[in-house]
Amino acid sequence: MKLSEILFMEVAIPFSEIGKSEMALRLFKNGEQILFVLYRPSVLTKYFQEWETTDGLIVGMMNVVISEFSPKIYEVKAAAAESGYGPTLYDIVMSYVAPKYLMADRKEVSDAARTVWKFMYDNRIGEYDTIKVPEESSWKTRGEELIPYLNFGYRLKKKLSIYTTLIMRDERFYANTQDRNQREQMLTTLEEEAWTYFRDRMG
Repeated sequence: MKLSEILFMEVAIPFSEIGKSEMALRLFKNGEQILFVLYRPSVLTKYFQEWETTDGLIVGMMNVVISEFSPKIYEVKAAAAESGYGPTLYDIVMSYVAPKYLMADRKEVSDAARTVWKFMYDNRIGEYDTIKVPEESSWKTRGEELIPYLNFGYRLKKKLSIYTTLIMRDERFYANTQDRNQREQMLTTLEEEAWTYFRDRMG
């Protein structure tokens, strides 16, 4: 499976709207890798009650891993989001991984992902602290010229607090699920659905 980012460059959904919503954020950690899943708990509850559909469950997902080139930087290995939530998801993940930085994958970057990173570099660079990636891992054109927007790690200067609200919602949701087996099944379903969501948008 190719790992790239599938995001959309439409106007980002305001954080105030997310704060008023039911959305929650679950983190699946595996060593130096973190899978962020922004989701709707009510859809997961209904699925386990009626066993019909998970449509609308996943709002967005992003998989990141500590870079082999620098322990200060996370690489985005995969990402996908509903229309309007792509840029928002980046900011949420950046806020969580701070003080570390976030950068594009060093092996493969889709056209959609290039657009995201270029937009950040061209239009929002003042909002970020940046760190240059090691020369040996730099992205270059066929003419061996450096591609500036892909060769920085980015970190928001003003860390957002919305991610803590989303994580607390997730914790409360699973705390209210008394059946331990069902709780584990819900977590497994959520993780699987996040990757299915990503693969569907790859195809």
